[in-house]
Amino acid sequence: MLRFVGEDPTSLLNYVFAIKIVEDSNQEYIPEISQLYPNKQPDPSIIKSVQLFAFPDRAAIESRCFFSFIIGNTSTEFQLGFIYYYTYFDAYCVLSDYYYPDIFNHYMTLSRSEMRDYCIELTKNIYSKQNNTVKIQDTVYKLDGGKERQDLTKLLFKTFPAYDISKIIIGMLTARHVFIVAANASTCSKFAAAIPLLIEPFIWDLNLIPILPIKIKEMIDVPVPAMIGITRSEILVQESIAPHICVNCDTKHVLDYPVFEQSNSTLRALVVNKQLEFHSMITKLLNDWAKCPGFPHNQVLEKVQTFISRYLQIYTGSCPSSEDLRAKISKCLPDYLLNSQIVHQLIVLDDLEENRKKMFKRWFEHTLTKDAASKLGQKKEIISKAYRNSSNLRATSPVVQNSQNSSIIGNGPNPLTTHNSHNSINNVPNPSNKLTSLQNTSNPGFNNQNNQNQFSQQNHMQGNVNQQVVRMNPQDMFNIFNQRNKNQQNQYNQNDENARQQNQPQNPPQRPNIDLDDLISF
Repeated sequence: MLRFVGEDPTSLLNYVFAIKIVEDSNQEYIPEISQLYPNKQPDPSIIKSVQLFAFPDRAAIESRCFFSFIIGNTSTEFQLGFIYYYTYFDAYCVLSDYYYPDIFNHYMTLSRSEMRDYCIELTKNIYSKQNNTVKIQDTVYKLDGGKERQDLTKLLFKTFPAYDISKIIIGMLTARHVFIVAANASTCSKFAAAIPLLIEPFIWDLNLIPILPIKIKEMIDVPVPAMIGITRSEILVQESIAPHICVNCDTKHVLDYPVFEQSNSTLRALVVNKQLEFHSMITKLLNDWAKCPGFPHNQVLEKVQTFISRYLQIYTGSCPSSEDLRAKISKCLPDYLLNSQIVHQLIVLDDLEENRKKMFKRWFEHTLTKDAASKLGQKKEIISKAYRNSSNLRATSPVVQNSQNSSIIGNGPNPLTTHNSHNSINNVPNPSNKLTSLQNTSNPGFNNQNNQNQFSQQNHMQGNVNQQVVRMNPQDMFNIFNQRNKNQQNQYNQNDENARQQNQPQNPPQRPNIDLDDLISF
């Protein structure tokens, strides 16, 4: 259900409708649809689908209500519908290929004339990962999907404890029915969009109905696994429904029926243990972020992927690599997992699309030790190559000026001056030897041995400057420049003192010693 713009430029709007709820001859309320965009003859099949899903249950719709639905099959071709009721009986609806609820909610709150103006902009084939922003009035929306994923993940983990979420994950991996119960249509559709995030890199490519219209409520009895949003819990009769997960968003409870691994107490204990570990990991993570802005959805979803890997390895045993895991999946899993359309994606991984393969690769690298080590080794190799390439950029020997005023410390070379550039920061020798000399010269009691060490270190540094390129941090540069200024000032003062002494005669006249008695007698 979650789909965002990709590499190829595309438009954001397919259709725009105005909806009015009227009463028919049988005293039933039905939606009347008028197409605002495109300005052509409406497609009867599209109109029929919008009429069915735009008004699923009168009791679940409130004024200022916004929710979403799906037209088509999520495993093949589908469109996402977004509807906004600005009164109990009037609404706007848009159809799009992408999940951007904030954008379309904002769009449908505009006046009819403003909607017409922005419709021209939103239907241009210009939106992609490169051009990934859209502006409506003064608000700029990003199209990368990050905010949408963060909002949906936060909704799940702020509503249910992690232990209950682990039930949902296991139920989806085993391809059970998933029923989402909420009295409000908006709440129901949000959870229907959020729950498929819990099994990434697997995708829920089975039936998905965010809000089940009352007219087709018999869909809950279909034998094919499906995810269905229900606004009336009384239509669920457990005895007539296949194994399922019931996610009640109003009471904040998750019911697994029947209970996982109920017939095998040993296996049941292992599953519960993994669920409790997952609960502890998520609780600790959320507590650490409790006083921080935002929500750590990426970190939370990484913990979810770790739980999926550990759950599968209950049956396969420890698998250090993706090859081991895939080899044992087809041999060690019980039938209800092996026959699951969700887990089957791992068996036919080589036949999946390239972007799906990349998602599984990231999962392997995050959860399996050998794949993680291979990724780490590749990173180290890249860093090593970058370091070797940078070390080939040799710095030239520094210019040694005759005047003592040009040196930073004593008679040593100026490490900030090279033949190539006077402002190069990268072609600077290691300042640690200079700083050591600074500390020694600041101490008036340093001995001749220190002087000799300083001289040898400077010569060693000057001779090896072509063999090493070291970056200088700002604090070291400040210390060197500060000491350089002090040395220059001291040199200037010494020069002035020498000049004054040179201008004075070698034997200056002495003041005559005149006694007070001599002055009196004079």
